[in-house]
Amino acid sequence: MRFKVEAWDPDYRAAPVGEERPAGAVAEPAESGAWAPRGQARPHPGPWILIDGVERVDAFVWVDGRHPGVLFSFAVGAVVLEAGGLAFASEAVLRRVFVSPAAADLALGPSLDYRALPHPGPGREDLLAAAREARRQAEWALGARLAAERPGALVVHDGPLFFPKGGGPGAPRLGYVKSFYQSYLDPERAAILERLAPGQRTPVFRVPAAARRTPRDFLSWYLRLPIAPSAPFAAASGLVRVETDAELAAAPRLADQSLDLFSRLASEPYRDPRAPANLIPIGGLERELRRRLGQRELVRRRILAYAAG
Repeated sequence: MRFKVEAWDPDYRAAPVGEERPAGAVAEPAESGAWAPRGQARPHPGPWILIDGVERVDAFVWVDGRHPGVLFSFAVGAVVLEAGGLAFASEAVLRRVFVSPAAADLALGPSLDYRALPHPGPGREDLLAAAREARRQAEWALGARLAAERPGALVVHDGPLFFPKGGGPGAPRLGYVKSFYQSYLDPERAAILERLAPGQRTPVFRVPAAARRTPRDFLSWYLRLPIAPSAPFAAASGLVRVETDAELAAAPRLADQSLDLFSRLASEPYRDPRAPANLIPIGGLERELRRRLGQRELVRRRILAYAAG
């Protein structure tokens, strides 16, 4: 296979990563009681499994001068939090994919094999979306495997929940969302967010499937993490949104448990530029996963050498 590599650094060409913009549907309260801040944190008796992944566009290419392509690497791993402490899960996933209408397996040297992921999408954004869906599939599968090995474990995915095609109901999961592009609440109910103190959450609300084009409705809540009260941070600092695919009967308990865990694991500004929302174990996991992706400059040199050969 012959291809040419775009000269620009892929970071300047890649579409931004973030939560899919809602389609305009508004959430409705789902938890009984007044629409007011709640602060009853409670511990979860079982293990927590924190899942995250990192990704990198290694190159944008053109195959035979006609077909766009993306060389994409991602690594997925987990941190397990149990009574004895926390540790990286021994199982991790490192994959490299070549997404293109003309994709083929590529062997570019030791530990640099790209698996073909054919996709008919005519545009680069379509190819990137397919690559990122492969990453989310790997995150979901890793969480399911680790949870099956640990009865009573609760899985947390860093980012919005992924609903795999053909995936049926399983153990409840939580999605930990740090970036907001649009509120799911109407302006009147969204006013509660400014009143949340550290260690408080909103009541649970139901997000319609149309709001993010998911296969079904899901439940969600906002909470505020602790942050230095004397620092001149904006009102939104420390605000995160949690979502779950659990049934309504279990959601308030999960919301209280998430308030306990995330408040204890919140990072601090001197340690992490995304504090307090980037949880301490997640920050460590991301650093380890980026190490496994390999050096960007070395990977790019190999790609250029292959294209030139």
